[in-house]
Amino acid sequence: ASATCQANGVFTSVTCTPDPCTPTEVANSDLSALDFISGATGDEITVTCDSGYTGSASATCQANGVFTSVTCTPDPCTPTEVANSDLSALDFISGATGDEITVTCDSGYTGSASATCQA
Repeated sequence: ASATCQANGVFTSVTCTPDPCTPTEVANSDLSALDFISGATGDEITVTCDSGYTGSASATCQANGVFTSVTCTPDPCTPTEVANSDLSALDFISGATGDEITVTCDSGYTGSASATCQA
């Protein structure tokens, strides 16, 4: 666009409007729904990670039309073990939020199941 000097000595108005960013989402956050984060150049959107995840921050719409990356990383669980099972060694069960580990009881014991790292 161009600004033109009018007969009254004032330039015509030119407005620069921000371009939209490609919508996105952040898994394991309050904005995890498909394309839930939207905005235009310069907009900052606060992302809060779910319980059991770390990495809350702001996603900023950049001039290239892409939001800065925010990642919610699963928190580690305290290692543990299950006596009389295939995972009985000290701290043999390890993982992070959401991980599921199958535990098989030794012969002569019942109760095999999955152990899930919870937030």
